[in-house]
Amino acid sequence: MMPAVSARAALENYVRQLRKHDPRLWALVALQFATVAGFSASMAFFALYLHGERGVPMARVGLLIMIASLASAPAQALAGEWSDRLGRRPLIITPLAIRGLVFFGMSALILIHAPYLALVAGLLLARVLGAVFLAAADAFLADVTPPADRVEAYSLVRTGGNLGWAAGPAIGGIAAEHSYALLFALTGLSSLAAAAIGWRWLQETRRREAAAHIRRVDVLAVWRHRGFVSLATATFILFLVMGQMIVPLSVYSTEWRGLSKVQFGYLCSTNGLLVVLIQHPISLFLRRFRPAIALIGASFLYAASYLGIARATSLGAFEAAIVVMTLGEVLFVPTAVGLVSRMASQDDRGRFLGAYGLVRIVAWSTAPWLGGQLLDEFSARPFAVWGTVAGLALLAAVVYSTTAPLYGGLIAGNRVPPGASESTMAEATPAGTSGD
Repeated sequence: MMPAVSARAALENYVRQLRKHDPRLWALVALQFATVAGFSASMAFFALYLHGERGVPMARVGLLIMIASLASAPAQALAGEWSDRLGRRPLIITPLAIRGLVFFGMSALILIHAPYLALVAGLLLARVLGAVFLAAADAFLADVTPPADRVEAYSLVRTGGNLGWAAGPAIGGIAAEHSYALLFALTGLSSLAAAAIGWRWLQETRRREAAAHIRRVDVLAVWRHRGFVSLATATFILFLVMGQMIVPLSVYSTEWRGLSKVQFGYLCSTNGLLVVLIQHPISLFLRRFRPAIALIGASFLYAASYLGIARATSLGAFEAAIVVMTLGEVLFVPTAVGLVSRMASQDDRGRFLGAYGLVRIVAWSTAPWLGGQLLDEFSARPFAVWGTVAGLALLAAVVYSTTAPLYGGLIAGNRVPPGASESTMAEATPAGTSGD
C-alpha cells in the first residue's frame, strides 16, 4: 500500500509543479509544437530533395543551407533589441503568419519544378522570419517566468517543440514518399496555426512606458560581458555538434548505411518522443546540481553518441546512439539558455537572448556545411567523420569546465544566487564561487 501512496503523492506534487506556471507559458508550448511539427516535417528532408531529386552535390547542399541560415543570424540579434522596444507579441505573431505564406510558395515552386535556387531563397526568407520569432519567444518566456523556474520553463517549451519534432519527421517521411510539395504545404499550414495560437492567447508582457525608456541600442554590450562570451564560445561548439543530426545524419544513414527515409524519420521521432518524456523531470532533477556539471556531462554524452553512430549498421544501433544523444540534449539546451536569461536585466533581456540566438543560428547554419565537407572528404570512412564530431564535443567540455566561474556554472540550482538580484547578474563574474 505504501508504494501506491508514495506514487500518488509524487504525482500530485508533479501536477502542482506544472500548475504554478503562467497560462501564457502553456500557450507558448502549444505554439512551439505547431511550429516545430511543420518545420521539421519538411526540413528533415530538404537536403534529400536537393541531393536526391535535383542532383545537387552534398557539399553544395550544405553550403547553401548554411548561407540561408547565416542570413538569419543578424535578424535574431536585432529582433531581441526590437522586442525590448516594440514588445514581444507582434514579433511572434507577424513573422509566423508571413512564414506560413512563404512555405506555401515553396510548395508551389516544387510543383512547377522551379530552379532549386528559388527554393533556397524561400528557405532564406523563412529562416529570417523564424529567427525574429525565436528571439521574441525566448524573451517572452523569460518575462512570464521567475528566474528560479526558467530552466524548468524552457524545458516545458522544448517538450512542446520536441513533441512536434517527434510527429513532424514521421509524417514527413510518409509524405516524402508521395510528394515533397505536400511537405511544404503542411509546414505552411502549421505556421499559420501557430500564428493563430499567438494571436488568441499570448498577451503582451512589455509595457509601452517601460519600453520607451530603454537606452539606445548598443549591440556590442553583450559581447563585453565576460560570462556571456565564455558561455557562448563553448555553446557554439556544442551546437555545431548537435547540428549534425539533421542534414549530415540524414544523408549518412540513408546513403551510407541503407536506412529508408521512413526509418530516418523514426530516428528523429525517437529523439523527439524521448525529450517529451524526460525533459521536464530532468530539469527538476538538475536544480540540485551546478549548471557546469550538466553542460560538461552533455558534451561527453554527445561524443559517445557520435562514436556510436560511426559503428552503427542497423536501425537498432542507430536508435541506441540517438537515445544517448538525446540525453545530452536534455541536459544541454535548457541549461544554457537558462544561464543566459539570468545574466540580463528585464530591460535588456531581449538583447542577451537575441545574441545567444545569433550564436545558435551561426552554429546550426555552419553544421550542415561542416557535415557535408566531412562526408565528402572521408567517403566510406565513418570513424573519420563522426570521430571528428566527437572530438568537437570533447573540446566543448574542456571550455565549459575551464570557464565555469565566469558564466555562473558553479552556482548550484540554476538560479540567481542569494543576495543578488536578476539585474545585478548582468555585471557579476562569480570567479571562485564554489556554489551554495
